[in-house]
Amino acid sequence: MPITEMPLDGSFLSGGYHVSVARTAAEMEAFRPDWELLNRNPNSQIDFFSLINSNRSSVLRPHVILIRQSEATRILVVGRVVEQEFGCALGYKTISCGKVRQLDVLHGGLLGNCGGDFAEIVIKELVAALNRGEADIVCLSHIKVDSDLFHAARRLPGFRCRDRVVQTQLHWKAQLPDSLEDFLRRLNKKHRYWARRMEKALNKDFPEKVKFKHFDMYSDIEELANDVEIIARKTYQRGLGAGFVKNAEQMQRLGFGRKKNWLRGMVLHINDKPCAFWIGSVHKNVFYSEATGYDSAYRKYELGTVVFLKLIEDLCREKVESIDFGLGDALYKSRFGDESWLEGSIRIYAPSFKGTKLNLLRTILEGSALATRRLVNRMGIEQHLKTLWRKKLASDHGSHEAALPSNNLDAGS
Repeated sequence: MPITEMPLDGSFLSGGYHVSVARTAAEMEAFRPDWELLNRNPNSQIDFFSLINSNRSSVLRPHVILIRQSEATRILVVGRVVEQEFGCALGYKTISCGKVRQLDVLHGGLLGNCGGDFAEIVIKELVAALNRGEADIVCLSHIKVDSDLFHAARRLPGFRCRDRVVQTQLHWKAQLPDSLEDFLRRLNKKHRYWARRMEKALNKDFPEKVKFKHFDMYSDIEELANDVEIIARKTYQRGLGAGFVKNAEQMQRLGFGRKKNWLRGMVLHINDKPCAFWIGSVHKNVFYSEATGYDSAYRKYELGTVVFLKLIEDLCREKVESIDFGLGDALYKSRFGDESWLEGSIRIYAPSFKGTKLNLLRTILEGSALATRRLVNRMGIEQHLKTLWRKKLASDHGSHEAALPSNNLDAGS
């Protein structure tokens, strides 16, 4: 099938515009020059995107939209159509509502200017894909709630197709100075003392037994993955089916990151045993945090913080401009971050019986769960309940737990 060209009447813009859709890997290559120019996030880089597509049996095909106006490329929307179970989340549990074809727009996959009138163009093209029967649902993953695109996604779809349950969360980022000392000066005196004390206490209790092993110190990816897996398989995230998992896809991702010179991170060893790790990618001078974990047998030393500060020291030395902490809120992100914004993943349902049924089910199930969560939050016990549940999951997977993972790469896709 050739790339679909869809001339439009330009009623939303001065001057005409048209839309092209690539549905195969070969067709995507025609977009590569514009794609590489507009992209800022490793999650939506064309070769990484293709790697994930080829590794996952759930991926049916790519769905990449390029919008031009007056011969100039304005927007590129990176998405894929997947066949998967449609689940409604109730806390840490998920209820399956059957299989769907979902057009996932990646986190970081909206490239170019998606504000103003262009936001309407993007949403109308995604709605048109649903009307053509190309998917049952569109999911726009983690977009800013104050953006024109978010508002257009809530407003433009028909009544039956609109998402009525949109949960939001903070996304944190931090600008990096020239040194770790400059980074720590942002903290108040109490937190600066706490940050420095952790590593000193560790070295005092385990003299000459503490080693930070940078990723480039590993002879091969297999050795690196084995060390990380020792820690990750005992964490509560493993109980949720999340976090780092050593499998064929993960091995290819690590190899890809090393080949592209993106891969950054380290593993902390105590008594020659891996006890904590942090993984991320540097892309266009920004560090994107992906996954982190630690052995809670050493909880009092706060290994996550110790490894994080060592990583920051490396990134400052490398002159990396900033760190993106990835999806989800966490105490350490708010403590070290200096910029945040609200994001939400928003769905648009096909105007079919199936689409309407799925929208209704999710509105009832997740809407009820969201109302309960808000009540628990108002009572001030949400974090306590989360901690209890995570400890239970960690106990079920080796009496260990981990820091919250960022899972920035390929999130929501």
